[in-house]
Amino acid sequence: MSLSRDSSRSDSADSDEPRTPRRKRSTYETRFLADLGPFHDIGFFIGQNDADLQLVTCHKLALARVSDVFAHIFYRPDNPLDDDEPIFVQDISPVAFESMCGFAYTGEMYVETFDECCGLLYAAKKYNLCEELRNQCRAYLWANIYPNNVWLCLDFARDNDEPQLYQTALQILQLKTSKLLMREKFRKVSESSLVTLLQQENLSIASEYELYDACLRWAERQMDKRQLTNSRDTVRHLLRPVLPHLRLLAMSDEELNQGPLADDVLTDDEAVALFNRTEVDGLCPTREERGQPRVDSFCAFAFSDEMFLLHLESEYFENTYDVFAMAFSSSGDFFSTQLGVVIPTQIRPKDCTDDTYDEDLTVFLYNCTKGEMLSITRFKGEVRFDSQVEVPFRQPVQLKSKRVRKVAKVVFHRAGTYPARYPLEEGKDGELRVATFAGHEKVKLWHKRSYNFIHFCAYTVDSSTTDKGD
Repeated sequence: MSLSRDSSRSDSADSDEPRTPRRKRSTYETRFLADLGPFHDIGFFIGQNDADLQLVTCHKLALARVSDVFAHIFYRPDNPLDDDEPIFVQDISPVAFESMCGFAYTGEMYVETFDECCGLLYAAKKYNLCEELRNQCRAYLWANIYPNNVWLCLDFARDNDEPQLYQTALQILQLKTSKLLMREKFRKVSESSLVTLLQQENLSIASEYELYDACLRWAERQMDKRQLTNSRDTVRHLLRPVLPHLRLLAMSDEELNQGPLADDVLTDDEAVALFNRTEVDGLCPTREERGQPRVDSFCAFAFSDEMFLLHLESEYFENTYDVFAMAFSSSGDFFSTQLGVVIPTQIRPKDCTDDTYDEDLTVFLYNCTKGEMLSITRFKGEVRFDSQVEVPFRQPVQLKSKRVRKVAKVVFHRAGTYPARYPLEEGKDGELRVATFAGHEKVKLWHKRSYNFIHFCAYTVDSSTTDKGD
């Protein structure tokens, strides 16, 4: 496979997404075949415009072996392909197409960014490549939705029929609304994604004023992007699709006077009606404030061992696991020994009659204060659906300082749906109780409602001083 383009890649300047290093092809034979440019027998011009076309060449047999769509294109007897004529592909980026060809030769996935993986998943679905590649793409995308790619995932998943990715992105928007609104990438979101956000009944915001202020910042960005005149009519035109979903009547008098009534974005009739707290056509009639989000379960995708190794190569950074599968970010007990965690098992699917399944996951324990990995524990075993399992760390971790920010994350190697909340009888918020854990007697189990997915943290205290953490 060869690609006639410069080897350097241009990424957006404001992207702080950790890049995933590419793996070298695993064998000499696959490297030889892929790089055998003079003997390639098919070429593709990739790009939307003539000026941007890039040539990718490879072997027809390699692509036909992994795709019945390519096999039909190359070898159908009713309309034989002219080998001297390249095939034009306008809806896939050159990088994504090259990654797809790389998978055809090696059976391994190569992506560096979220955008590339979106393109590869689109190509895999278009050309009907194996479900294994699609699921690897979904696992990579799922892990990297938060915090940089929520809006991109929302658009991609909606446009490409990926309901589980779409639901995950929507849950993250609901749980992390205020934080995501303050990120620079929010100002670049599509109009449809902004409307989707405003249609949510439950969002993690302090008041509706946050959404109103965010919409103004979004409109300012749109004016700069489209080189529009900054005027009341322009702002009004840009905000017309979102005004029916902004609950201006739910804002306080002070917020109204500081915002909509002072910013001159409403018509005179709308301003008078809003001042008098009456409904008017074109504005949202809802007076109730939005509720706080409640996520009862989440869908996790399985990391292959190859992708898992790439995950290990990266330093600690925020990703989707921080939203759903992270726990006990705290100073911890003075002179404590961290023994492990108690985590819930998968929710049994409706069409499943089995009581058990084979669980496979890895628990990371980081010391974020010193930037070091404290423990990596792989758990494999048969467990019951709708229960919980004790996962002791491979080696108990001793912490001899109160000022230690420690973070545990769970990486899934088996896809499924997990509970995100726990009944009160399973552990009240702030509960510290003594129990038996993995053969240890009188272990302290610390539960905190703000924990995600991980139910209890198990530890022993090696001094008479007990500090429950934050």
